Amino acid sequence: MASFETSDGVEINYETWGDDSAPAVVLLHGFTASLRMWRYQADALARDYRVIAPDLRGHGRSGAPEDLARYSIKRYADDLRELLAASGAELCALVGCS
Repeated sequence: MASFETSDGVEINYETWGDDSAPAVVLLHGFTASLRMWRYQADALARDYRVIAPDLRGHGRSGAPEDLARYSIKRYADDLRELLAASGAELCALVGCS
Protein backbone atom coordinates (compact mmCIF):
# COMPACT_ATOMS: atom_id res chain seq x y z
CA MET A 1 0.00 0.00 0.00
CA ALA A 2 1.23 3.48 -0.87
CA SER A 3 -0.19 6.97 -0.98
CA PHE A 4 0.57 10.45 -2.26
CA GLU A 5 -0.84 13.92 -1.74
CA THR A 6 -2.51 15.56 -4.73
CA SER A 7 -1.79 19.13 -5.76
CA ASP A 8 -4.99 20.21 -3.96
CA GLY A 9 -3.98 18.42 -0.74
CA VAL A 10 -6.04 15.19 -0.86
CA GLU A 11 -4.30 11.98 0.22
CA ILE A 12 -4.78 9.25 -2.40
CA ASN A 13 -4.23 5.61 -1.42
CA TYR A 14 -3.13 3.09 -4.05
CA GLU A 15 -1.71 -0.41 -4.31
CA THR A 16 0.62 -1.96 -6.85
CA TRP A 17 1.28 -5.53 -7.93
CA GLY A 18 3.84 -7.05 -10.27
CA ASP A 19 7.22 -6.01 -11.59
CA ASP A 20 7.89 -2.25 -11.61
CA SER A 21 9.69 -2.59 -14.97
CA ALA A 22 6.69 -4.22 -16.69
CA PRO A 23 4.13 -2.22 -18.72
CA ALA A 24 1.62 -0.51 -16.42
CA VAL A 25 -2.09 -1.21 -16.19
CA VAL A 26 -4.17 1.15 -14.05
CA LEU A 27 -7.47 -0.18 -12.68
CA LEU A 28 -10.13 2.42 -11.79
CA HIS A 29 -13.07 1.35 -9.66
CA GLY A 30 -16.65 2.56 -10.02
CA PHE A 31 -18.73 4.89 -7.87
CA THR A 32 -19.06 3.74 -4.23
CA ALA A 33 -16.43 1.00 -4.73
CA SER A 34 -12.73 0.88 -3.85
CA LEU A 35 -9.56 -0.65 -5.25
CA ARG A 36 -10.48 -3.87 -3.42
CA MET A 37 -12.93 -4.71 -6.23
CA TRP A 38 -9.91 -5.50 -8.44
CA ARG A 39 -8.08 -7.96 -6.15
CA TYR A 40 -8.59 -11.03 -8.35
CA GLN A 41 -7.90 -9.24 -11.63
CA ALA A 42 -4.82 -7.56 -10.13
CA ASP A 43 -3.34 -10.88 -9.07
CA ALA A 44 -3.87 -12.36 -12.54
CA LEU A 45 -2.59 -9.29 -14.43
CA ALA A 46 0.49 -8.99 -12.19
CA ARG A 47 1.98 -12.06 -13.89
CA ASP A 48 2.70 -9.92 -16.98
CA TYR A 49 2.09 -6.29 -15.98
CA ARG A 50 2.69 -3.72 -13.31
CA VAL A 51 -0.78 -3.17 -11.88
CA ILE A 52 -1.70 0.09 -10.15
CA ALA A 53 -5.09 0.53 -8.48
CA PRO A 54 -6.07 3.68 -6.57
CA ASP A 55 -8.86 4.43 -4.18
CA LEU A 56 -10.31 7.46 -5.97
CA ARG A 57 -10.89 10.58 -3.87
CA GLY A 58 -13.83 10.09 -1.58
CA HIS A 59 -13.54 6.29 -1.75
CA GLY A 60 -11.79 3.54 0.20
CA ARG A 61 -8.81 4.77 2.20
CA SER A 62 -8.33 8.00 0.22
CA GLY A 63 -9.22 11.43 1.49
CA ALA A 64 -12.76 12.75 1.10
CA PRO A 65 -13.00 16.53 0.77
CA GLU A 66 -16.21 17.99 2.15
CA ASP A 67 -16.40 20.64 -0.61
CA LEU A 68 -18.36 19.05 -3.48
CA ALA A 69 -16.63 21.38 -5.94
CA ARG A 70 -13.48 19.30 -5.39
CA TYR A 71 -15.13 16.34 -7.17
CA SER A 72 -15.13 16.78 -10.93
CA ILE A 73 -14.11 14.83 -14.01
CA LYS A 74 -11.19 17.21 -14.47
CA ARG A 75 -10.08 16.74 -10.87
CA TYR A 76 -10.27 12.93 -11.19
CA ALA A 77 -8.18 13.18 -14.39
CA ASP A 78 -5.65 15.37 -12.56
CA ASP A 79 -5.53 12.79 -9.75
CA LEU A 80 -4.80 10.07 -12.32
CA ARG A 81 -2.01 12.14 -13.90
CA GLU A 82 -0.52 12.74 -10.45
CA LEU A 83 -0.86 9.03 -9.56
CA LEU A 84 1.15 8.10 -12.66
CA ALA A 85 3.85 10.60 -11.67
CA ALA A 86 3.90 9.41 -8.04
CA SER A 87 4.16 5.75 -9.06
CA GLY A 88 6.78 6.38 -11.73
CA ALA A 89 4.63 5.12 -14.60
CA GLU A 90 4.92 7.19 -17.78
CA LEU A 91 2.34 5.31 -19.84
CA CYS A 92 -0.42 2.90 -18.94
CA ALA A 93 -3.33 0.91 -20.22
CA LEU A 94 -6.37 2.22 -18.38
CA VAL A 95 -9.18 -0.09 -17.26
CA GLY A 96 -12.35 1.19 -15.61
CA CYS A 97 -15.60 -0.23 -14.35
CA SER A 98 -18.72 1.68 -13.40
